[in-house]
Amino acid sequence: MPQNLSEPPNSQIDAIMNSSNPSIPFTIRPALSKAVENAVLGEAHGVLSKRMELVETINYLSIS
Repeated sequence: MPQNLSEPPNSQIDAIMNSSNPSIPFTIRPALSKAVENAVLGEAHGVLSKRMELVETINYLSIS
């Protein structure tokens, strides 16, 4: 999901969570926000893990 680098990553999520959108009940907004945050962090961790595996593979192949 591409993001505008000039704005903080959570600004769009915050805007949705802080809006008066009746489709998101006020009581579940914190939990929903935390779920979104955990999903984004989990995805970022997965991407970094794959990147490290790739770097390790390239290093191994360049040594052998």
